[in-house]
Amino acid sequence: MSEARKTFPMSTFVSYIKGGESNNSVQELLGYMTQKDIDAEFEPFAAALAKAWIYEQHPELAKMKTGQVTVLGDNVSVGALPGDVMIQVDAIFGKLAEYRTTITEQAAKVQDLETKLAAAEANSVNRKAMAEYKASVKLSKLLVKTKATKSSLLPRKKLKSTSARLMNSSR
Repeated sequence: MSEARKTFPMSTFVSYIKGGESNNSVQELLGYMTQKDIDAEFEPFAAALAKAWIYEQHPELAKMKTGQVTVLGDNVSVGALPGDVMIQVDAIFGKLAEYRTTITEQAAKVQDLETKLAAAEANSVNRKAMAEYKASVKLSKLLVKTKATKSSLLPRKKLKSTSARLMNSSR
């Protein structure tokens, strides 16, 4: 019974195994090996899991330089990770999917709370502005009353000061 394998360009394999830039070909390689849809967020995990398995099977690759791996051929044939490793991969990717869901839910909650906070702050500003307006209206009314009171007291003051002068001059 032969296992299913897929052939990839050596440049893709070298880019992946020796830490070159990631691209669609590397994601395809990782997807094939892990039997998962690999996106940019999950790629580092898939890369680490697959690379550990490859180095376990071929420890000499860990010691080889990029140029030494490149001259091994034009293409490389890889298989999917074996069943016992896939159980671990499934568990890890399951946790990652849970974390992604949790993060998405929390981001939605944060957005909702930020919206509510902005509304509450706006409401608070409106209440403060209304309180300041009411205070200024009361103050204006008080000033108007005070001016009216002062103007009605003015003749009394003059009367008192005139009588005080008269009393002082009679002594």
